[in-house]
Amino acid sequence: MMKQQGQSRNKKMIAHVLIVLMIVTTLLPWQSIPASAAARPDAPVLKTVIDNGTSVTASWYTVQGCSGYQVQYADNRLFLGKISRTLAGAGKSSQTVKVGVDSGRYYVRVRAYTKKGGGTAYSDWTLSGNARTTKSVAKKLIRKNRLKKLELRRAAKQKVPGFDTVQGACYAKGYVYYLLENRNVSYSRGRCKIVKMKLSKKKVVRVSAPLKLSHGNDITFDTKRNRIVVAHSTPNPKQISVVDPKTLKVTQTLTVELPYDTYKLPHPKGNKKKYIKAYNGFGAIAYNKKHDQFTCLLRGANFHHLLMLNSNFEPVRFEYVEERPDQMVQGIDSYDDYVIVGQSYSRGKPNNQLLIYSWEEGDLLSRLNVGKSKELETVFHTGSAFYTVFYTSFYKRKIGKGNVLQRDNYLFRLSNL
Repeated sequence: MMKQQGQSRNKKMIAHVLIVLMIVTTLLPWQSIPASAAARPDAPVLKTVIDNGTSVTASWYTVQGCSGYQVQYADNRLFLGKISRTLAGAGKSSQTVKVGVDSGRYYVRVRAYTKKGGGTAYSDWTLSGNARTTKSVAKKLIRKNRLKKLELRRAAKQKVPGFDTVQGACYAKGYVYYLLENRNVSYSRGRCKIVKMKLSKKKVVRVSAPLKLSHGNDITFDTKRNRIVVAHSTPNPKQISVVDPKTLKVTQTLTVELPYDTYKLPHPKGNKKKYIKAYNGFGAIAYNKKHDQFTCLLRGANFHHLLMLNSNFEPVRFEYVEERPDQMVQGIDSYDDYVIVGQSYSRGKPNNQLLIYSWEEGDLLSRLNVGKSKELETVFHTGSAFYTVFYTSFYKRKIGKGNVLQRDNYLFRLSNL
């Protein structure tokens, strides 16, 4: 009898445990155990890059335990029109590629990859020495005709003082859209204007009314959804506005909910007691057509990091940027697998610079000097053509007891990339 009672008691206990487990598994979110991911391999080290005229041969030291290598060749530091080869096998250590007509200069980069559990992990790119070295880039001033300079404020018929400072620019479907700021009015009154200019004719076709876009630090064009996107920056650094490219009117303004406090970003090395300081919002924004995402700069006084947003402006990925010179970040552009950050000069570093980062890991690939004295404010591209806007500041005349600060804004096309 006692044995039967014990068995009955055990059955009741088991039943109670099962009920509790059912309740717990119903109320708590189910988290599956992730498959074993591929570990990121070490970056290979280049041995030699030999230019044979119409072909280039690259050799490198092998990486133990990897699945193979990717090798890319190009005649420019941005790897536009690159030739790419994927070589399976950890023992591969060289590759020759025919490049056609001898351009006199080639760039090579190689990285290792590992495949495991259905995923692929890549190492950093290792570049040939001439691609890592800081180089100077030539720029050509865009003119209205052979003699007349194209000054963007005057082209948009804006007076001094007034909407006279270009804060960003982008290109889409034959038109350049650039953002002018009026430093002399409050943010609530409408401090920005968007100007639409036909690039081929250098002719302004539309100027918006004053728009409430705060400081409006950068502008980009979402070509897939045919919309202009503006990052507000100061004093509303989390706000983004959508603008109709036909009417140049704001159709939506929203606050981006960041997944963490960007004043206290988690340390990339996993140290829970250390954090990276950054502004609580955006310094610049660019749309990447290939990945259908936006790249945003989280900007600090002497540093910056990257945050990727999806088409609904939801954060999807953060990239910690290790190499970030002590210069003011002014704008950003993104295409293919690259992010281009424009920086203006600072004391002791007179050259404005373009920093080229990889989209995947935020690795610095190249550093390009783009001139002195004038302040670089933005960078954008159309096809393989890259443009920047520089402005100059000077006191032109006096009104009463004060001086009037005038800013002239000039459009340049970059070459020798």
